[in-house]
Amino acid sequence: MTNIVDFEVFFENEEKKLDILIKHSNYDARPIEMGSGAEKTIAAVAIRLALLNVSTLPKGDIFVLDEPGTALDADNMEGFIRILDMIKLQFKTVLLISHLDSLKDVVDQQVIIDKVDGYASV
Repeated sequence: MTNIVDFEVFFENEEKKLDILIKHSNYDARPIEMGSGAEKTIAAVAIRLALLNVSTLPKGDIFVLDEPGTALDADNMEGFIRILDMIKLQFKTVLLISHLDSLKDVVDQQVIIDKVDGYASV
């Protein structure tokens, strides 16, 4: 994903501790806990994909993302949409739950849930 976003995600192992770090080319690496919401969101998706790719367990046909874009600004949203396009190539079904208008154009089908008289309605 280094061609999509402007930072890298990597791991450091120190005795019994595993640290997840993010690194921008101009800055020192820092713990993911100190990252922005966008960095944490994109890193979490990258880690999920990496674990699925190295796992010996059977890979499912569905990938679920629940409100992934809420912490993304406009610049990071563009990178995230490119990541989403990459995910769509790897899975038969991608279930994306979102309230953001900016993600409506990247899905193949939409199910819109409205609140009618206090109840959810499809």
